[in-house]
Amino acid sequence: MSSSTTIMSSSTDRNEQSRRTLVWVAVGIAVAVAIATRFWMLTFGSNFDFVSYRIVAEIQTSCGNVYANTPRYNYGPPWFLTLGWLWNVANLTPRPVGFFRVEIIALLTAADLALAWILYRRHGIAAGLIVLLAPIGIIVSGYHNQFDNVAIVLGIVAVLVMRDKRHGPIGLNEWVGIGLLALSLSLKHVLIVFPLWLAIRQETWRRRVAYLVLPVLLFAASFSPWLSGGGLTGIMENVFGYQSSGSAPLLSAILRNSIPDETLVTLASVTFVIALGAGAWLTRRIPSAEALFVYLLVVVVFSPGMANQYFAIPLAAVAAFPNALLIIWIAVVTLFLAGDAGGLDSSTVRALLPSALRSDRVGFDAYQVPTVLLATGGFFAWWKVRNASRQTRDSSSRDSLSKTAHRRHIHTVQSSTIPK
Repeated sequence: MSSSTTIMSSSTDRNEQSRRTLVWVAVGIAVAVAIATRFWMLTFGSNFDFVSYRIVAEIQTSCGNVYANTPRYNYGPPWFLTLGWLWNVANLTPRPVGFFRVEIIALLTAADLALAWILYRRHGIAAGLIVLLAPIGIIVSGYHNQFDNVAIVLGIVAVLVMRDKRHGPIGLNEWVGIGLLALSLSLKHVLIVFPLWLAIRQETWRRRVAYLVLPVLLFAASFSPWLSGGGLTGIMENVFGYQSSGSAPLLSAILRNSIPDETLVTLASVTFVIALGAGAWLTRRIPSAEALFVYLLVVVVFSPGMANQYFAIPLAAVAAFPNALLIIWIAVVTLFLAGDAGGLDSSTVRALLPSALRSDRVGFDAYQVPTVLLATGGFFAWWKVRNASRQTRDSSSRDSLSKTAHRRHIHTVQSSTIPK
């Protein structure tokens, strides 16, 4: 009987090993496909952003002040410094422009791989594969070449390094995390309000001020070497003063274009601020990394303006908390980006799209359907995370009470057995 049990156990182990091998082979194929499809986007040409990157890189490599010499740069210094370095390397090749584009796609693909790895570690293989294989990420990284994913990866790493500590002296790991968050903001300030989300969960005012002020202060300080020679004006106008098209898709869908555009944008801006403040309060008890994912949903759903590449921002949240509505959202946005004139501009796909998903590039009404889907699916995702977090806290409280009762029981027994 012992021999039979051993044989069955060995067979089970072999089957389990074979299953794991097949899973990782499939994952390897998926990763290869994800990488290849991002570089395949090269065949669709380039857009306004890539031309801007070339202009910025040429200014940087000629020792010019990017902020003083072009209005086509709306971010912090780390990205133009990176572009300058990539352009220098590209100029060592026979076809510098083409190689420059390849370098950018390689960098953004590396960020997607890093994001997928983080999601795999926290939420499983499926979450990592969604980030890698969702066509939204492929199109935005490979065609649009937008780098929100790099800033988001830095932000997630910052939060993980901080270890969700909320009380006591600020430790070295937290200072490192604050520095990484500042770097994320300096690269691209998609997480500009997230320091508030971190600060509101701290238990002392000293910690709240450090988390709220330092990342933003370091971000602002990063511009200091480029303030002279017209740089300050360029920074104020093109970085802090930059606004996306005021389409306000969520409110437009709700109000059905019943109010003037100027009023709509103002109302959308107020709603945006309220939503970010409410989100900071409502997520204060869930883990910081998951709060960051919720932040990404809120910042896109309630954004007063919208652009194609914004749809890649909440992809990590969709991968972490998938549901039927968010999977439908991925499909809808994929069709939109493939057919839109500002995307892959496929006339075949565009002919198949319903009128609600066709953008005239003026009113941008086509953003309304994807945004409403994201808002609805995102709400159910947040509710699920909220309930899971509450159950975890309740379980921890019960365990704590049980341990306390057990210790008291032992103390009572020991006291009763002490000779008098």
